[in-house]
Amino acid sequence: MTADTAAVVLILIAAPAATLFPFCFAWISRGIWWRNPAGRALMTSSTGLALLIDISLVYQWLGDDYALRDVVRLTVFGVIAAGAWQKLYALLSTSWHVSEPDE
Repeated sequence: MTADTAAVVLILIAAPAATLFPFCFAWISRGIWWRNPAGRALMTSSTGLALLIDISLVYQWLGDDYALRDVVRLTVFGVIAAGAWQKLYALLSTSWHVSEPDE
């Protein structure tokens, strides 16, 4: 098995879980994810990862020349960037609000 084939197999293994996670998270949390920075960050970054995996599979299936490729690619990368910044914000804002333990 070549490295390229192994990469596609690994992406195929990851795709169902990565794609289903944002839907399951939204369903199970019933909108609570939207109420705090960590929930929003998890949803955005998970959606970005799912989209990246999915467009990687589209690339394997259709090649690198499909309709709206640039729009799709830039949108996915924008979601990933937004998720990364949201995660950092959630971490920093949580750490600022954590009180010192009583001794």
